[in-house]
Amino acid sequence: MLRTEKVLQLRGQQGRAVRVVREHYLRPDVPCRSALCRSALCRPAGACHGKLLSEDVTHYVVPDCKVVQEYLEILEFPELKGIIFMQTACQAVQHQKGRRQYNKLRNLLKDPRHDCTVFANEFHQHCYLPREKAEPMEKWQSRNIYNAAAWYYSHCLGQMPVVMVTEDEDAIRQYGNETEGVFVISFKNYLDNFWPDLKAAHELFDSILQARRERESESQENHGKEYPEHLPLEILEAGIKSGRYLQGTLNVNKHRAQLEAFVRLQGFGSKDTELESDILIYGAKARNRAIHGDVVVVELLPLQEWKGRTVALCENESEDKAPADTTGDPMPTGKVVGIIQKNWRDYVVTFPSKEETQSQGRNAQKVLVTPWDYRIPKIRISTQQAEALQKTVKSVFINNIFVQMSEMPKSSSKSPWKVSPEEEKNRLDLRATHLVFSIDPRGCEDVDDALSVRALPGGGLELGVHIADVTHFVPPNSCTDVEARARATTCYLADRRYDMLPHVLSADLCSLRSGVDRYAVSVLWELQEGSLEVLRVRYRRTIIRSAYKLEYETAQALLDGAPSAGEHIPELQHLEEGTRQERLSELVWALSKLTEIARHVRAQRDSCGALELEGIEIRVQLDEKRNIQDLIPRQPLEVHETVAECMILANHWVAKRISQDFPHQALLRQHPPPRQEFFAELRECASAKGFSIDTRSNKALAESLDRADDPSDPIVNKLLRSMATHAMANALYFSTGSCPEEQFHHYGLALEKYTHFTSPIRRYADIVVHRLLLAATLGGTAGQGKDSVISSKDLEELCRHINNRNRVRILVQSSRCHADTIRLEILRNRPHRGADTAAALRSCPTARADMGRAVSEGTGQAQRAQERGTGELLQEEYQEFCQTKGPSLYQLLEEIRELALLDVSADITA
Repeated sequence: MLRTEKVLQLRGQQGRAVRVVREHYLRPDVPCRSALCRSALCRPAGACHGKLLSEDVTHYVVPDCKVVQEYLEILEFPELKGIIFMQTACQAVQHQKGRRQYNKLRNLLKDPRHDCTVFANEFHQHCYLPREKAEPMEKWQSRNIYNAAAWYYSHCLGQMPVVMVTEDEDAIRQYGNETEGVFVISFKNYLDNFWPDLKAAHELFDSILQARRERESESQENHGKEYPEHLPLEILEAGIKSGRYLQGTLNVNKHRAQLEAFVRLQGFGSKDTELESDILIYGAKARNRAIHGDVVVVELLPLQEWKGRTVALCENESEDKAPADTTGDPMPTGKVVGIIQKNWRDYVVTFPSKEETQSQGRNAQKVLVTPWDYRIPKIRISTQQAEALQKTVKSVFINNIFVQMSEMPKSSSKSPWKVSPEEEKNRLDLRATHLVFSIDPRGCEDVDDALSVRALPGGGLELGVHIADVTHFVPPNSCTDVEARARATTCYLADRRYDMLPHVLSADLCSLRSGVDRYAVSVLWELQEGSLEVLRVRYRRTIIRSAYKLEYETAQALLDGAPSAGEHIPELQHLEEGTRQERLSELVWALSKLTEIARHVRAQRDSCGALELEGIEIRVQLDEKRNIQDLIPRQPLEVHETVAECMILANHWVAKRISQDFPHQALLRQHPPPRQEFFAELRECASAKGFSIDTRSNKALAESLDRADDPSDPIVNKLLRSMATHAMANALYFSTGSCPEEQFHHYGLALEKYTHFTSPIRRYADIVVHRLLLAATLGGTAGQGKDSVISSKDLEELCRHINNRNRVRILVQSSRCHADTIRLEILRNRPHRGADTAAALRSCPTARADMGRAVSEGTGQAQRAQERGTGELLQEEYQEFCQTKGPSLYQLLEEIRELALLDVSADITA
């Protein structure tokens, strides 16, 4: 073995050139992997494993570095055999083309269907040539590869000609006639002379060559420009020196990414403007393809075009239009005219396998191109085939950001996720001590919460609310956290949902499904026996294993004592009869105790003025084509109230704890009292029926609504409660540092403090609350300490973002090159009108009307109708109120709603 030194010229993290000298060892017994070889030195017993180059070929081919980099897709053709990839060429691909291209080369070498091998020429004593002083890297690589090709021919005793293919004309002239039996030709001549009938390879070669020429031509035309619409580099530099342009780093507003970005200036600003603040870039068009973190050059707009920073998201607004709601004086506003340095982002890209490509045909390949949509960052591509076929692209696939998906834990049917030993030590293990179960709607996948109740040894009960520990899998400021914060909520549609979190979390690892171990954040109350008063409360990170995943209807049937209720519980079906009855009795006892506790908690809130307002939850029934066929109202069950009261209790106690530890930076949910003028129509309508509604407080309103009950007409109370619901203000998230404590009150629930803690899978506000609670109760835990709690100012901005995201509509957002995508944005809370319904209601005044006068005049309308006769009455009601008896419940509900909002004051005055 011969020891030498290898000198490398590397670049450090700051771009400085670093000279590195490493030891390099050479040996004579490097395997050649040729079936022609009979050398004992090259092929000792057991030294050469794997496939060998076939001896049944006319020649061996050795591609140089440039050919391997540029035409690897052609070298993958199975017709090309006897290919020797030198170590020098493989390392060039690894260092210059990236990991993906290098992995493609490695997979090609491992594939037994391809007749090719790799030869470690740089470790062979007779093949390696040290790089001479000042010798260009490309020349040294060609010299090394040619020397190895000549050795190969000699090593095989001249039995097999060796063809070195290259794109270097100097190498062809220098080595073309140097060694007998070793031919050095261009790759195009190689295809023309040795594979003239391989048309697919020739077509691919021509397309790659054409794409390279276009790329070089475009590079010359746009020298110094990242994109054609940017100014050339020399103009940008001159403009910065003269003060005409300003240079800075682009920062995109994470909560209003499509509207606002700011450029933080670098160095000195313009002498004429003397700017002391950041430059506002309003709208995505003004960004001109720049992304967050880019070092950009900005041109200021005229003073009259400067804009103020937007307060909230503006609806129905184009990018070219100034926001109607602004605050403060106009900021310096400009547009990006060039990019000095890109903030590159790495993406994972997918390509079809060779078999898929051949089965679909060459014209149906899936290739990757640089996105034309300026809102998508430029993607680095590691293959020449994509650029070669960019004009014949059929479809393009870009996976999610690799960094975000790499944060996700691995879980599959063969290797399911398991609880780690470290978490078992740090968490309260409830798997063997608590009967935990969930109650959810039918078909629910993202199970946020589970319940438990048990009798304590010393008397009394322990109530447990167990919530999925999402924060364990979503650390603060991680890629997943940033994406979840931007989405803010999960959007549920009739036949699908748009998750806030990745599916592996929302439907698997964070979902509290039955029969599997899961991490949870639990609130455990110790209740006094009899009075059910709270004696003690604990907040702990736990490990649970839910025993049952119940549906609401099944849980209610168990409470009602239905004999066949147990048949609808899958977890009991595999048990013997005796064991099944025992487990069923335990479950029924737990449900009964939960109902008893929920009634007690509800009674306490009712005594403080909690409101029971009218609302109908609708389930959408779809046909085979996924069109709406019918709307089915949910039947109210007591178990609905039981689960809701347990969740309200948990939210209330968590709100008290986090506001106690973080009085100025806790996220709570407030429901302000409604304005008294909004109750005017409610009071008039109730008065027409002989009832009096007191709206001075929530307690007075609740008691008044309870008394406004007509046994002969039960719809009256429902109507009055529905009107009270419409008068209510919207509940909002807020930071405790943004308003005084007397405004923390939740009017509808009659609670002094309230928050959202029980649904972290589908609401980002709950994730923030989880972090606050863990920081308050587990202050020393890594990643959950008080230093991870965000400031009151940032929390206030986050609350505004979440409140805005809770109102989104559904529309199709088009793109210049990519497929259309769904955008969700709710404009108003009104039912959809179909073509039939719209035609029937066209003549009906549907504006919000004086409900009280409509009801009060009902008697007069009836008297006039009696005079005209019954038939005339029905005809008048149809013309006036557009009542029909259509087959759709949806249409019926729409007509009832419109009837309740009619304004008949014009008829009264007439």
